[in-house]
Amino acid sequence: MNVKDDIRSLAAEYATRLRKKIDQRIEDMRTDDTSHFLVYRILGVTDEEGRLIDVYQNKGRFLYRYAGAFLEHAAKHCFKSRFPESGSIRIPNTRGRRPSSPWRKSPLHSSGDASRLTALFVGCVCPICALLTPCQAGASPLSARRGDSTTGCQEF
Repeated sequence: MNVKDDIRSLAAEYATRLRKKIDQRIEDMRTDDTSHFLVYRILGVTDEEGRLIDVYQNKGRFLYRYAGAFLEHAAKHCFKSRFPESGSIRIPNTRGRRPSSPWRKSPLHSSGDASRLTALFVGCVCPICALLTPCQAGASPLSARRGDSTTGCQEF
């Protein structure tokens, strides 16, 4: 298989796992405590709206988790396809508890936020991945500066 087919297969795998996780959570929510609906009613939100809010909040939580994992996996795969001897390493944070970013002072900003690892690799590793996530953390695909170089990963 080529990189394009591998990424498609990976996407299908993540989509299936995400769907199962969401379906299981929605089933589990049927027996969850709904005492917080009292606050919803006080604030003018119906029980049906409150249920939908809870469902979408849970779907969103799982979607972001699986989307980030998929993008990281896809970026690593693209990188490995171009540089077979490469691998992942963990670099300890010696400057404090919060990660630092070279883009923190960048004038480009949006409310979107990609994982730091994904943002670091995706914009320059593989062209298809660059379409899926911002080129820098905190920047939307439309506002991020685009690099001109690629690693030779197959174009899609």
